Amino acid sequence: MAIAKLKLLEIEFPAQQYDAVLLKLINLDNFHPEPASKFADSVQGLSVLNRENPYADLIARMEEARDKYHLQLKCADVDNVRMNIIQADTFFCNVLEKAAQIEKVKEDLLAMIQENEATISQLEHMIDANIDFDRLFSCKYLQIRFGRLPTMNLDKLKYYGEQKFLFKVLHKGTKETYCSYISTADNAPEIDNIFSSLYFERIHIPEFVHGKPSEALEVLKEEDDTAKQYIQVLDSRIEKLFSENMEEMNHIYSISKKLNETYDAQKYVVVFGKNAAVYGFAEEKDAKNIKEEYEKSYELLSSYGFEDIQGMKHELARLFYLNSILEMQIKNNPDKDTPEYIDLLNLRTNIITTFHTYFKVVKQKEPEFNFMNYMMNSEYKDKVITINKKDFKYDGKHIKEYIDLMKVEED
Repeated sequence: MAIAKLKLLEIEFPAQQYDAVLLKLINLDNFHPEPASKFADSVQGLSVLNRENPYADLIARMEEARDKYHLQLKCADVDNVRMNIIQADTFFCNVLEKAAQIEKVKEDLLAMIQENEATISQLEHMIDANIDFDRLFSCKYLQIRFGRLPTMNLDKLKYYGEQKFLFKVLHKGTKETYCSYISTADNAPEIDNIFSSLYFERIHIPEFVHGKPSEALEVLKEEDDTAKQYIQVLDSRIEKLFSENMEEMNHIYSISKKLNETYDAQKYVVVFGKNAAVYGFAEEKDAKNIKEEYEKSYELLSSYGFEDIQGMKHELARLFYLNSILEMQIKNNPDKDTPEYIDLLNLRTNIITTFHTYFKVVKQKEPEFNFMNYMMNSEYKDKVITINKKDFKYDGKHIKEYIDLMKVEED
């Protein structure tokens, strides 16, 4: 087995661009980074990147909501991972708060249904009783008890015939009998003790039960049906709420999952002042490509943070000038199989990519900006190499596409 020759790489970048660099790092199999502690522990002024992870909690709460509400939360590939975590978290919290408000109404309705059904199960044993709950509960001097006792103990009541109470069987079953008894307030404690000794189990009739048992049953069942129908409406509202916001939630979730991965890799980042670096080993054949990939990543992204718009406009003119020179060099290169020719093509790609990065930032700041007018009044006006129409048939077609694309973006 051959032994590959390794090369130590130092990839330096502005500290604020650690996300872009780490996103590249975690996707590379041919680069082997060294723990930053190896350098930070032995050199004064160096430290290991150690950030509090703002994404883990958001991801956990989104996945909890996914499981609770059976959401189709998906993690998709994203090209741009720029995201304001505070705004994203606030957005999700607002959606979740609205869902929680609807859920609270559902919980109250379910609790009411449960209470109603428990009452219904008791009233069904009294449906044939000719009693009126409102009249009974309005009595000031009498105590009324509803409940059930073992049917086998009914005969024992004859031993208490001298006690002052009225007893009524509401529904007699094989094992238990639903019944009620009435006594005066003064005698109630003694009568309660008698029935307790007979294993009387009291049933509390809720205050919302009115009229006769049959009438109360009808009202409670109708109330339950209405509540169940409204719960279906609430379920639809929750479904609609998440459906309307699912695209943005998936976007937030995808970016959060992606950026969350970078926190495991921050142990490889050495921080010194406003800059940072990653040190690691790669095979010599891979080292150059890896380093260029990193440098391009943070250089392009760092341009988004520029506040000097005039300087960026000047950079656009300079890039346009450089690209016009490069196009002629590519066109006039007779041997298209040489490494030099490939380098020219790669450089042209980098210049065009960088141009569009600067151009988008300027257009965001100044939507009315017209590059061609600016170019004609810049120091590069007389330096740009003119390309004839016939040249567009060959390699010069790329600069035409480049100019046409730029004009479309300006429009």
